[in-house]
Amino acid sequence: TDIERTKEYIDQISETSNRMGQAMNDMVWSIDPKNDTMQDTIGRMKSFAAESENRFNIDIVFDIEKAVSELNLDMARRYELLSIFKEAVTNAVKHSSARYVQVSLRLRNAKFFMLIEDDGKGFDVDTAALGRGMNDMRRRAAAINASLYIESKINTGTIVKLEMPV
Repeated sequence: TDIERTKEYIDQISETSNRMGQAMNDMVWSIDPKNDTMQDTIGRMKSFAAESENRFNIDIVFDIEKAVSELNLDMARRYELLSIFKEAVTNAVKHSSARYVQVSLRLRNAKFFMLIEDDGKGFDVDTAALGRGMNDMRRRAAAINASLYIESKINTGTIVKLEMPV
């Protein structure tokens, strides 16, 4: 009988279904031998970024070292990296009201670094730590033996930094 609450539930169900569908597509994509390189993963990241730019009026810029494209990572690590990337970008476009996101991929001293920085409204990391997206990113980073750092303060934007031995 509560129309507004019903709409909220339907929106939640729709969003959850979309996320599950995307996750399944990413999983199928990641196990396809045609997509077995880091260059393919970067291409998938850029494709997701372009879709986000079109939907949310945001600029997403990539700064990728050439050595990163030549990394030979296994399927599981590429899939988890892609998933963390997508969650961080989704948070920037949906929750932070960001207008600009910079994605940096670097290789230093046998470590891979992914930085995703936005100019959004930021948040209190301590109170947001219980959110599903944040917990998913942490779980995914742990699964690939990576460290994940999230820095944010109100009105300063957010930095998601992943550091992984390669």
